[in-house]
Amino acid sequence: MPTKRTHLRLFALLGLAATLLVGTGEFLLHFSAEGYGGSEPFGYLTQVSTSRITWGHFLLVAGLPLYFAGYWFIYQTLGRSRWALAVLVTAVVSFTTGGIWVTSRAMLVKIVQARAAAADPVPLDGLLSFYEGHYEILVQVLRVLILLLSFFWVMAVLKGKTIYPKWMAAASPIVLLVLVFLSYLLVPAFGKYLVPTAMNAAHLAFFGLAFYHFSRQR
Repeated sequence: MPTKRTHLRLFALLGLAATLLVGTGEFLLHFSAEGYGGSEPFGYLTQVSTSRITWGHFLLVAGLPLYFAGYWFIYQTLGRSRWALAVLVTAVVSFTTGGIWVTSRAMLVKIVQARAAAADPVPLDGLLSFYEGHYEILVQVLRVLILLLSFFWVMAVLKGKTIYPKWMAAASPIVLLVLVFLSYLLVPAFGKYLVPTAMNAAHLAFFGLAFYHFSRQR
């Protein structure tokens, strides 16, 4: 019969798969070799091809549910304390919110491209404003939730009986996310490949470190 350790290994690998699937999907939808600035809102999305939109959308849709498996692994390896439960609950809320946001990106790309191609873009300005007010705002909510989740992670590692060394408290998702954005500011030639999929890059490191410590346990 499979052991609990085998089950946990599976959930950890599913979490890592989530970061790769959603990360690849977001990269296909968001990446721009020219950068992410410009005067036009979301102007960097105008060059995304139809195939990238389709592949990116369905890859991230396929990978999103696996994030919950990854955080179930985190919950179990944190010792199932009250802080661990807070991490799990906040993760569920975070990635439900994030899922609503990220699965809207394919539609955003089409809106931006239609606006750029239109002789009169004004009619589409209202639609873009609606998107910003109802969907783009969710990414800010997600970041606040990840900050809260990271606080619970720190408390769980420092105060609970977990498999992790105390220094792992510093390897929280919000810290790793900030490092991803810093990579773009400090080394744009490298960071431009991480920023389009920042949350997934941060969680690839987060789940990867957690799995490493789990694998070392006897």
